[in-house]
Amino acid sequence: MTNRKNALASSARMGFDYAAYEISPEISAELEAKAQSLADLGRKETDHVFQLGALLEQVSAHIPDGTFGKWVEARCNVTARTARNWRGVYRNLGGYRDRAVELAIGPTVLIQLISAPTQKIEAAFAFAEDQGRIQVADVKAILAGDEVPSESETEIDVVDLGGVHGLKAMVEMRTRDSRTALLRNLLGLLKILSGALAEAQTTGKKIKKSRIAPKAEVHAYHAYELLSNLGTGVGPQGDGKSTMKVGLPSASRWKRVEALLWRLRDSTNWARADSLETWIGTIVIPMLSWATSKEKSPAWPLPDEQPTVRMAISAPSLDLVEIEDDDDVDDENEEAETLEAETLSDIENAASGETDDPVAALLSGARGPRRRKLELVRD
Repeated sequence: MTNRKNALASSARMGFDYAAYEISPEISAELEAKAQSLADLGRKETDHVFQLGALLEQVSAHIPDGTFGKWVEARCNVTARTARNWRGVYRNLGGYRDRAVELAIGPTVLIQLISAPTQKIEAAFAFAEDQGRIQVADVKAILAGDEVPSESETEIDVVDLGGVHGLKAMVEMRTRDSRTALLRNLLGLLKILSGALAEAQTTGKKIKKSRIAPKAEVHAYHAYELLSNLGTGVGPQGDGKSTMKVGLPSASRWKRVEALLWRLRDSTNWARADSLETWIGTIVIPMLSWATSKEKSPAWPLPDEQPTVRMAISAPSLDLVEIEDDDDVDDENEEAETLEAETLSDIENAASGETDDPVAALLSGARGPRRRKLELVRD
């Protein structure tokens, strides 16, 4: 394989003898431009394969019969077989391009589906949508007509496995399924809000909360529950005989995402109409983009501020609870006052006195009398 790659690279450096194949200078210039475009595409990700296939289709219309493979190997540093596969993806799966990009289906999986009948292609995409991913082995099973195990069937097998391996498999399965569902809901929420913002910027009209809220709230609700569960662990109480739930660290970035999702699941907690577009564009979308990024270490899009008082929110999924005012916690003779807040940032700002930060204000959505009450638990 290494020798083959070295030979292709050497051939690409030597170029292609257009005159030997009686290719005119005009066509030669066109083909060289296509070769440069192919090289500029760089990494072979999902959409790139469709772009590569389209370019190679154009090349095939300009090059004499029987010379396509030689030209590709000489000018593109890939094998003729690889080039034919890219063309096949473009020709046979072009109608699935948007779905393939959205699901991030890998090039090797797409290549497996080039010659598949429509029914099998649909089955493969349905599998990818249901599971959140699809691998070559899954495609081969679908093409062979084998039943791909459903989630419920897989769960029965896994939860019956004993020992360390069985425990590990069960935990990994549950974590994987929750992670996939969380990502699906985050992406759904991001798509709704990004689309609404883009439309508002194009038309010059304000975002209509009532139009986007019903679907956005559902995605936010599920995403909040899933993230909270994934981020919750169990730790021992002081006496060592009982346990307590331990959530995400109060100052962590994922805690801020969790707080944002908690707010997004009820549109009455969103920013006011006059600041809704700014809030979505500068706070919500950047945070959701960070949470769904495929980069290894995406940059946090908002300023990091360390609160002066460490606090944590304890809030159930659906019910409202009260927050005790920090100033009255130690006074046993007075009734505790309530501190109104909507998100973690709002609570931290109220405790530290930092209420003049516009970014924090947008995230907290300080809006005067119309606020929700959450329970404040001191460390």
